Amino acid sequence: MPNTRRAQRVRLNQRDYETIGTLADLRAIRLDDLASLLATYGNRSGPLGERTTRAIVARWVRLELAGTHPNPRGGLGIVSISKNGATLARLSDDRPPGVPTGLPAWRDLPHDLTTAAVAVSLISAHRCAWTGVATVRAQLPHGTHLPDGVATTTKGRTIAIEVERTAKSGTRWREYISENLERWQFIAYYGAPSVAKALRTWLPENLPTQDAQRVRVYDLGGWAR
Repeated sequence: MPNTRRAQRVRLNQRDYETIGTLADLRAIRLDDLASLLATYGNRSGPLGERTTRAIVARWVRLELAGTHPNPRGGLGIVSISKNGATLARLSDDRPPGVPTGLPAWRDLPHDLTTAAVAVSLISAHRCAWTGVATVRAQLPHGTHLPDGVATTTKGRTIAIEVERTAKSGTRWREYISENLERWQFIAYYGAPSVAKALRTWLPENLPTQDAQRVRVYDLGGWAR
């Protein structure tokens, strides 16, 4: 459980609670993306400076709510949710138990950090609410395809988010798109350039027009981590 005595000495504010809740949904995030997320929840117009962001993270680490890690790929460091942080997020909001914590496995890290960058963009630039994959998993039958997250717009539209760093077969794309469109109103694919190009070609040739119109494809570009 989170150390409440420490919490009394090192106070958390509403921005902390909101950011830790989203970090629990994401599991891990790069420091610059965290700076943008903190600014959004703090109603700031631009990302926080690196020094300020590190000071906030240091508070969380002292409270055992988060961990910090060097980036195996070089560059800016990584912040991950701890077990205590996940527990705090669950107590503060309606999140399921058993959220993965700590640094993701090396093979999953680029995908997870890229998903976090996309999520932060949707939260910060478009004011979407983000539902992480662990929460989505708890809401669906076992064996169902899981998107990387679900964004809900300010108008209540739900968008299944798929981060595609490598191409899938047409059979898998058709299966996953069909399942996603049964549950959410739209799908947004964020793909590496070759994947995005292949998807843009594949969609109108393989889906009914009304389904293809509910799918958007974006190049990962600067979101790639």
